[in-house]
Amino acid sequence: MNDLLLFAGGRSGGTLHNVVDIYDASTGMWSMGNLSVARTFVVGSTVGNLALFSGGAIAIGVGTAVIDVFDAATSTWSTAALTAPTVGHAATTVGTKVLFAGGSHNGVPSAHVDIYDASVGLPSDPLAWSTATLSSPRLNLVGVTIGDLAIFAGGHDFNTALADVDIYDDSTGLWSTATLSLARGFGPQSAVAVGTRAYFAGGLLPPGSATPVSNVVDLYDASVGPPSDPTAWSAMTLSVARGLVCATAIGNTVLFAGGAQGMGVPSATVDTLNVATGQWGTTNSLSQARFGSAVASTGSKAMFAGGFAGQAGPSAVVDVYEPVGVNYCLPTANSTGLVATISAEGSSSIASNDLTLRATSLPMNTFGYFLASRSRRAVANPGGSQGHLCLGGAIGRYVGAGQVLNSGTGGEISLLLDLNTMPTPTGLVPAQAGETWNFQAWYRDSSSSNFTDATSVVAR
Repeated sequence: MNDLLLFAGGRSGGTLHNVVDIYDASTGMWSMGNLSVARTFVVGSTVGNLALFSGGAIAIGVGTAVIDVFDAATSTWSTAALTAPTVGHAATTVGTKVLFAGGSHNGVPSAHVDIYDASVGLPSDPLAWSTATLSSPRLNLVGVTIGDLAIFAGGHDFNTALADVDIYDDSTGLWSTATLSLARGFGPQSAVAVGTRAYFAGGLLPPGSATPVSNVVDLYDASVGPPSDPTAWSAMTLSVARGLVCATAIGNTVLFAGGAQGMGVPSATVDTLNVATGQWGTTNSLSQARFGSAVASTGSKAMFAGGFAGQAGPSAVVDVYEPVGVNYCLPTANSTGLVATISAEGSSSIASNDLTLRATSLPMNTFGYFLASRSRRAVANPGGSQGHLCLGGAIGRYVGAGQVLNSGTGGEISLLLDLNTMPTPTGLVPAQAGETWNFQAWYRDSSSSNFTDATSVVAR
């Protein structure tokens, strides 16, 4: 929420916790708060300046209806309540509404949806609440939002894994349904949305299945059609099958981290997916194999916190992913049929002065150069280009001696920058610590030109 990442509740063995660890990404400092009720499987959601921690288990098989509310504007806590004690539910925010869907109510799978509308009042105001019903009762489902659509997918009813998908359209107030490619239960972190696309990753399969976990990632793309359109859905696979995966995104990069490869078997695997190209990146690893972790991200930083590390027990480890550059803006395919992408490599430290820009998947033997700006915007097909300009304001060009580059037979250009001489339309300026610089590459393509996606780098 803004620059704050909050990690709430959980358990160590039989001990339940009410601690809320709060990380301020703007200062790098940690602080602490407390839930009103110690519990595990608490579900976090945000709307405006409010963070809501709903439901969860206060003992084995015993849920709570409590919602702890943190107001970031005043740094104060208050409480509200769900309709019933709930464990294993999902929550997602669409517009001014937070939807709390499904779960187990006193050991019985539920189809109930509580809806809080922040535009009406505070969570303590009964008039700010309404209800709805899912197409099937279930718990261990997952929620995610794309535009006006709040999507709840998968889950189980204690006996059977489900492929059911329920969709709430905030623009119309109507509900519809769809189906995943594979019935499975998730965890609260196993779905993520980037732009028009939502990814539902891995999952727990029903008893008696050949394997206990899935490697399937279902992809829904709202730009293709509504969720009821089968052509808007496709599937891909993780490198390792696992459930309870942590899924999050930093710019155009989606990360699927950790999880359980089997009953009680933690995984350290991190799969990365480039949304712009649809290509899987190099498989990485968490510092410690674990499942049941929490993930939160803001700006250029994602944090994977806690979890269960198998024989090592509960974990206090926080793995931090912070790339040099955060890519944004989707590129247009060039004459090779591929989309060209930009990456920032090395260091954003001004003192180190070791930042390299690289553009790949360009046509062979074509000319191009890099652009720089401290602002963003989106301009489609500028000057008749096939691509989109993703920089705004005063745009500088790297067109000095040796800076107009040829992609050669590898279809790639790269440039080592001097952070003390950043180009602007009025001359060269030094980068200042804390400034965000945005970069993009322009290149010749067939009879016209094209652009890569863009990347943002914070000078240190």
